[in-house]
Amino acid sequence: MNTIYEVVRVKQEIKMTELPLMKIQSPSDAVALVNEYILDEDREIMLVVVLNTQNDVTAIHRCHMGTLNASLASTRDVFKTALMNNAAALILAHNHPSGEVRPSQEDCKLTNLMVEAGQLLQIEILDHVIVGWKEGYYSFKENALI
Repeated sequence: MNTIYEVVRVKQEIKMTELPLMKIQSPSDAVALVNEYILDEDREIMLVVVLNTQNDVTAIHRCHMGTLNASLASTRDVFKTALMNNAAALILAHNHPSGEVRPSQEDCKLTNLMVEAGQLLQIEILDHVIVGWKEGYYSFKENALI
């Protein structure tokens, strides 16, 4: 006989950071924040930056760790973080260990998928930034792709 479980509580493990509270007002603000976490990683890391209605950062989640040149972050993992943290909006960010920041076709497809999912859930994707030690950053918003 199968059992149905009642979910009474879902608990997140929270780690305090040394970073001050901040408001994201531009792609460069987002880049400054995510560089603290992923710029020098040796494999692709996808971060989800959770924002409230005032664009204050309320949480940062290391959503997925990929390989040297690929990260297969899922919509499910990105929006689980958003929903658990009452997100009004998100900024997606990942690094390219090569240092080059031009988005791949997979990066573009992932961004489009996340934007569509966000529209359904009423959680706006404000930007997707790619950071790299050699070239700085690439913003999908600045390049009119969001």
